[in-house]
Amino acid sequence: MKLSRDDLLKYLRDRGIRHKGDLEKKRKEDEPNRYDFLKEFGKWSDAVLMAFGPPLPTGMDRAYILNCVNHLNAWDVERFRELRRKMPYAVPSWRVVIRIFGSYSNLFREAREQTVQVMLFEYQKLIRRIGRIPTVSEVREASLNLDKLIAFYKGKKELDSFVAGLMGLKS
Repeated sequence: MKLSRDDLLKYLRDRGIRHKGDLEKKRKEDEPNRYDFLKEFGKWSDAVLMAFGPPLPTGMDRAYILNCVNHLNAWDVERFRELRRKMPYAVPSWRVVIRIFGSYSNLFREAREQTVQVMLFEYQKLIRRIGRIPTVSEVREASLNLDKLIAFYKGKKELDSFVAGLMGLKS
């Protein structure tokens, strides 16, 4: 079966195939194989480049990796490795994690601290806006999810007393 250049590019885009291994895993018997792409484009990387454009520069630095953990909800080693298998172009390898953080536990501890700091900042903005410690329903109305923050401080009362002390308010 001979497909046109555009058909081959559409095939890659529609299935999100960026790697040769993914093509072999996802393709059915009557669909194009790797050699069809090699005949048409010369190199696999040229086909991927034409289908998806140049890769995004993913300077996998400390901040990028912490954002991966927070935004992809990868809070344990198994989940992190699973995401790495699914998205090797976006999630860093364990070697990169070890080189930058020393261990997975250091990565997860630092990501939790970053999450708590960001949520605490958002909670303080809400307090400044309404001028007092908000109720749970006011927090929900503001679309804040304080579950991790409440768990970190062992309860909403403890969180409120900490924030009140921090901001000079009555709890």
